[in-house]
Amino acid sequence: MYGVSVTLPVRNQNQGNIAAALASTTAAQRRLAFVMLTIRQEVTAAFTQYDAAQGALELYTHGVREVARQNLAVVRQTSTLGRATLLDVIAEQRRYIDIETGYTEAVKQVYDAVVDIECAVGTLEP
Repeated sequence: MYGVSVTLPVRNQNQGNIAAALASTTAAQRRLAFVMLTIRQEVTAAFTQYDAAQGALELYTHGVREVARQNLAVVRQTSTLGRATLLDVIAEQRRYIDIETGYTEAVKQVYDAVVDIECAVGTLEP
């Protein structure tokens, strides 16, 4: 009687390398998903900031500044006519300066938001 002996591999010698490669691929996919989510959040936040700053700027541009300018002119004129004191003029001038300062800050916030958008979408280096 004759017999044949064949050795069958019970375990592939590369299984450890395959498992490591799969784990590395999964980790890379998760890092990519994290980066994409972070980018989306930064872009969304930048556009939200821009919208809010633009809204504030619109309020200053189309209402508040002109009313403040007119109020100051009226108080100055009433002072010239003797109906308002110098302190009234100074107080109104202060309100006008505060509004102009707020307007300047709103303009700065719009420009800052534009820069943040450009950084978030990659058109400008931080």
